[in-house]
Amino acid sequence: YVGDQDRGVIFYDGTKWTGIEIRNNPRIHALAADSRGIVYVGGAYEFGYIQPDEKGSPEYITLTGRVDSIPEIQDVRSIAQIGDDIYFQGTRNLFVYNNVSDSVHKINLAQFGVFATLRLLKVNDKLIISDNNLGLLEVKDGKIVPLRGGGFFERKPITVILPFDESRILVGTFFSGLFLYDYNTGIVSDDFVDGDLNEKFKTIANIYSGARISDDLFA
Repeated sequence: YVGDQDRGVIFYDGTKWTGIEIRNNPRIHALAADSRGIVYVGGAYEFGYIQPDEKGSPEYITLTGRVDSIPEIQDVRSIAQIGDDIYFQGTRNLFVYNNVSDSVHKINLAQFGVFATLRLLKVNDKLIISDNNLGLLEVKDGKIVPLRGGGFFERKPITVILPFDESRILVGTFFSGLFLYDYNTGIVSDDFVDGDLNEKFKTIANIYSGARISDDLFA
């Protein structure tokens, strides 16, 4: 599955590519899949999921109509799953879809002083969210709480969050380079990567996205 800027989601079945129509044809920012093979979709003012229809062909089901005000969705840029709950990260709201009860509820991030989120990631037992103004935070019991040392990333737009090991995550920023962050101790380091390379990330090769390819290989 590939998210596209003007063609919705494109699906490859091993022999051919097929377009899956997404409501209002939005720009697609995020895709995620659960253990059942359901693919969740996030985009501009739109979120939902793809599942097989009666003929076995992929069909998109929108969840946007479950939200009181579509403009409050803004851009859904990340998707994470904890148990039966799927978290769709909007700029100022988290939309939580429970795939057992088929229900959607909203967590208003503004009530916690969070107004400019960029990324959301489940790491072990934690759901970590980044905010341009406050740095790294945790979503816990329907609330947003500080992470130890997460304030280091205040005013550092985070474009990449990837699991690194048992307690550390790889954090890529748009202007400040790459960091390793230990969410248990709050320790942040950047000496794991070549200094000259990190300088390039800060100036001429800003980090926009990333992926973990294997245990020790990141792109």
